[in-house]
Amino acid sequence: MENITLPLYLLSSLLADAGEVAVQKFCESTGQGSVGVSKQAAYRKYGRAKIDQWIADGQLKKNANGKWCIPLSKLASLHKIEQKPAYRSIKQHR
Repeated sequence: MENITLPLYLLSSLLADAGEVAVQKFCESTGQGSVGVSKQAAYRKYGRAKIDQWIADGQLKKNANGKWCIPLSKLASLHKIEQKPAYRSIKQHR
């Protein structure tokens, strides 16, 4: 297993973002928050180009019923990775 060295500011940001996504996922799993949104709602919030790219990359998929119900936690985590180029470089080191 390879060690990854991160600057303190990046580690702090990574942990804060992970906490936000974890809270969203917890709310979804306990029924205290919206579980997912339609593809159209995702387009409105994040833009058609990003959503289509995430679909093309296999990051977003239809549910078992063949409908789009995209978990908000998944959208939030993908958006955070998009916004912070340093996260993409960490992902590539895996």
